[in-house]
Amino acid sequence: MFKYKYIIASVVILAMLGCASKKNTSTTRMYHAINTKYNIYFNANEAYKGSLKSKQAGYQDNLSQIISIYPGAIEEEELKQRTGGSFDVTVDKTTKAIKIHSIRTKPERDPAKRKNQEYQAWLKQQEFNPFLKNAWLLLGKAEFQNEDYIQAVSTLLYVTRLYKGDNDVVAEARIWIAKAYTAMGWFYEAEDIFHKIKLAGGVPENLTAEYNKVYADFLIKRKEYEKAIPFLEQAIKDESDGFQKIRMKYLLGQLYSHTKNQEKAFQAFESVTGLNTPYLYSFNAKMQQASFVNSSNKQEILSLLTKMSKDPKNKEYLDQVYYAIGNIYLNNQDTAKAITEYEKAVKASTRNGYDKALSQIALGDIYFAQQKYAKAQPNYSEALASISKKHEAYPRVTLRAEVLDELVVHIEAIHLQDSLQNLAQKPYEEQVAVVTKIIADLRKKEEAEKREQQKLERENNNSSAINPNSPFFEQSSPNIPSAPVNIGGNSSSFYFYNPQLVNQGKVAFQRKWGNRKLEDNWRRRNKRVTTFDEGNTNPEADQTPKDSAQTSEQKAETPASQDVYSPEFYLQQIPMTPEAIKASNEIIENAFFSLGKLYKDKLEDYNLAIDAFTTNLSRFPNGPNREEIYYQLFLIYLRLGNKEMTELYRRYLLNSFPKSSYAAALADPNYEWNLRNMHQLEDNLYQQTYEAYLAANINTVRANYQSMKEKYPLSALIPKFMFLNALTYAQTNDPDEFKTHLRDLIEKYPKADVTPLASDMLKGILGGKTLSSDSSPARGMIWDIRFGTGQNPEEMAGVDFVANPDAEYMLLFIYKSQTIDKNQLIYDVASYNFSSFIYQTFDLSFTEANSLEMLQVKGFKSLAEIEMYIDKAFDKNSLMSELDPSIIPLPISTDNFVALMNGKSLNEYFLFFEKNYTREMIKLIMYWNQQRNKIPPTAEDKPQPEPETTTPVVEEPKPEVKPTKPAPPRKITPLVSEEESEDKGKEIGVSDVLSDDQIEQVDNVINKTIDIINNPVDGLKNLFNSSGNKPKLTKEEKAAQKAENKRLKDLEKQRKAKVKAEEQALIDAEQARLDSISNAEKQKQAEERAAAEAKINEQKETVKAREDARKQRQQELKEKEKAQKERLKERERERKERLKQREAERKEKERLAKEKAKKK
Repeated sequence: MFKYKYIIASVVILAMLGCASKKNTSTTRMYHAINTKYNIYFNANEAYKGSLKSKQAGYQDNLSQIISIYPGAIEEEELKQRTGGSFDVTVDKTTKAIKIHSIRTKPERDPAKRKNQEYQAWLKQQEFNPFLKNAWLLLGKAEFQNEDYIQAVSTLLYVTRLYKGDNDVVAEARIWIAKAYTAMGWFYEAEDIFHKIKLAGGVPENLTAEYNKVYADFLIKRKEYEKAIPFLEQAIKDESDGFQKIRMKYLLGQLYSHTKNQEKAFQAFESVTGLNTPYLYSFNAKMQQASFVNSSNKQEILSLLTKMSKDPKNKEYLDQVYYAIGNIYLNNQDTAKAITEYEKAVKASTRNGYDKALSQIALGDIYFAQQKYAKAQPNYSEALASISKKHEAYPRVTLRAEVLDELVVHIEAIHLQDSLQNLAQKPYEEQVAVVTKIIADLRKKEEAEKREQQKLERENNNSSAINPNSPFFEQSSPNIPSAPVNIGGNSSSFYFYNPQLVNQGKVAFQRKWGNRKLEDNWRRRNKRVTTFDEGNTNPEADQTPKDSAQTSEQKAETPASQDVYSPEFYLQQIPMTPEAIKASNEIIENAFFSLGKLYKDKLEDYNLAIDAFTTNLSRFPNGPNREEIYYQLFLIYLRLGNKEMTELYRRYLLNSFPKSSYAAALADPNYEWNLRNMHQLEDNLYQQTYEAYLAANINTVRANYQSMKEKYPLSALIPKFMFLNALTYAQTNDPDEFKTHLRDLIEKYPKADVTPLASDMLKGILGGKTLSSDSSPARGMIWDIRFGTGQNPEEMAGVDFVANPDAEYMLLFIYKSQTIDKNQLIYDVASYNFSSFIYQTFDLSFTEANSLEMLQVKGFKSLAEIEMYIDKAFDKNSLMSELDPSIIPLPISTDNFVALMNGKSLNEYFLFFEKNYTREMIKLIMYWNQQRNKIPPTAEDKPQPEPETTTPVVEEPKPEVKPTKPAPPRKITPLVSEEESEDKGKEIGVSDVLSDDQIEQVDNVINKTIDIINNPVDGLKNLFNSSGNKPKLTKEEKAAQKAENKRLKDLEKQRKAKVKAEEQALIDAEQARLDSISNAEKQKQAEERAAAEAKINEQKETVKAREDARKQRQQELKEKEKAQKERLKERERERKERLKQREAERKEKERLAKEKAKKK
């Protein structure tokens, strides 16, 4: 009995302690530490380990590339847009532990330990739960494993500040911060963290192994392989996991191979093989060893690879074997055998992934070097879909694939139309015979493909059985669940929120399709124009070029058959009428001209370009592109230095097209010098013209435009000169000429970079907007830029902003692209979030819209939450004082964000926001007004922005915006000393301004304030107790303190008097300057002030009316809300009654069951 009483008493005591989480005693600290460790933290850590195991099991290394040290690290092209993942359980539990068991209240001081340094250091800490540091670290690690790297960095940076006195915690947090920076590719920030670790004296012994791995991973990602090798070797020695050690040994061999140390690379790959090594790693280690070929071991390695190609275990890896053999032949200049082996690799590939792409790239390179572009094109196009954008060959393959895709289309178009015209010359019986053969070949081809597909399906079904040689952690066909599953404790049920399932899905997709680009008809590898003679009649493919030879009359007379097995399907494509033959010739002529341009400009193959252009001229001597062909041949021969042919085509242009812009440029005797120096001269002239425009020097702008038009009519900058010339008429307030020049620009240069802006201006003028009377140029229209397309006026008219204070909100930080340091911006915002909102989490992500970028801060449940966030941000020395003044903060609901992206502008949202939220967001609206009304700097003040953003001020007939209060006379800033100016550029932290004791005092004040807010009674009680516990001073100490305070007050009075005298002197000087203004000017200013006051009064009345209407709407909403609450209360009462009734019924059943049991 005593035992049970003791247990009950213990439970009651623990319950009482749990309720008193704000107290800080040895008992409460012990209670919260134990509860954290053995309850929430234990479950969180178990969930973390389970999710990590699942993540690593779903990952498969690409052993043909340098692998990552950490299995499960999925390389993405950019950061996640949505936070969360399979580690959300750990995140939620650690966050719960921090909220419930954090002890921030300072304990009662022990006067006896006032001189005990260790005790005083303990009092300075901010967190008094001794185990909670583990929860903080686990939270950062879970966010990292979720690939929410920015959140992980923010959490762990806060940990380094919270536990700044605990070197072990700070070191571990910094290691994971560096790990996250490395994963994001932010190498400068990661290097800075490593430097801080070194300055702090390195890492504790228990963290050395992890540090070596993280630092090696950092150096490998930076491609500093030689520096990474020692750290990786040490990490291998310290690694306890067998499979991870195999991976790291394989990686070591790859690093030695890249640093040309073949001997050590061979040894490293040799150490990979073993009885416990998965076959995938053993096979690839042998393949890597086989790549170390020289003249002495060439035949031996060829024999080894040939033997491996015959081994049934290597059937899945034949593409790698044949690729290695092809490389040996290619290195010995035997391209014919190399092509054979590469083609065998492509054909034998069953995985359709990276290794197949390597063979295709090698084939494409060979054919490209041999100028066999039609053969190179399919290899490049297919390989492009299977390699990452970070691959070293990606830029080259992308460029060649895009060019050759276009080039092959023109080659096939010529081939098709020539074949059709040749077939048109034959009798009808021969045409039918040719078509019949094509259909028969098509049937045979499809039957062969069907048999091959069935064979592959049978092989795949057979390979699904258990294979003893299957690599560790590998699935031949990953299982993608048809219903949401919960892996590793993931709380999210949506498939795409689970990175493990998504990764498995990627593997399954790439096994079948490769790494296809998201585009129309993505299933089709070969998007070439179908050729009639090849019989490539895939019903999904385009059967004819866009410019079909069929005329509308023919289509009306003979309906096109859609059956690819019908002769009519092919016969209808043959051009039999003069109109059809003419259309076919136009396709051929345009294809030859486009081929010549591609050869010249993109492939720089001048011989093939000359051949294409001359063939065009010989087949179509009076074609529509003759003038352009003459000029292109003139440029080619000029570049080749063939003066005779250059002069020949120059004369052709002067004689055949004397009034063309080409003839005007080439008529100048110094045409060659002008052409060779045109780019340098036009750039200088444009810069001068742009500066003249900014200075409102209209005559210079127009004169430079005329000079450019006469001397360099072929310049690519002509559209920009025309645009500046048009803007001068906006400066002179001449709308008719402004519209005329804009139309001229749009018609002549529809694809120029300034044309969209010119088009928008023209639409604005035609839509009723008027030019500003101010002739000064504006440097940007960031407030007038319309987001999204906004191309459908009907859709735009149906979308409008809605005032809903209870909706979910986000905060946007908007700025012009490439004008702000994104890393610094996200760091400032994340630091502000953690310092001001400890228990609330925000999602941070970047997005783009037109020429603007924006940082999105999500996590606000209502307008009230974002209002509090912004109010704090505008406090002194808070977030807004740290950000660049050009950044626009924009609170917006999710619904209104959709409306904004549907063709609305910031100016329209500003008017809506001012109308509905002036009272709640007065600071923000005043800040916006300052940004909108800011006078642009002159050309001498700062570097000029891009010319494309330079626009005239256009005033729209809208209700006038409430102006900001006129600023007082500008004070003259006193000169700064040289030492101060040098220090001004430095970043000043809190530790640079305040001492440790002062920081401690600030922390105490913040902690006490938080205590009072969270628990007013206990907080105030603790505050009074702490003030009563202050040590008493002696009389001498009080006298000394009083004297010191008096001295400081006197100094402060002297300083204030001095400052006041200086300010008064400046005010007097300013007043003297103002008094010197003429009476006429004063009268003018008085009239302007009177007019401004009248406007202000009128606007006040408008605002008041809007405010009254808004209050009325709010009152209606409150009444509706009240009625809704009443309905909910009524439903709740009904629900409780039903529950009571069910409970009574249940108890009655239990009672009857018990009575029945007793009777038995």
